[in-house]
Amino acid sequence: MSVTRRVFPEAFKREAVDRVATSGLSAGAVARELGLHETVLRR
Repeated sequence: MSVTRRVFPEAFKREAVDRVATSGLSAGAVARELGLHETVLRR
């Protein structure tokens, strides 16, 4: 069984990190909003 890794554009990554830094939400909350697993956002 092969696992396909999702690739995110740099702009998406920067916006996601900026949202965590400025929104007051936890990384887990932002990850859920974006449809990601929390560990993906933390990396």
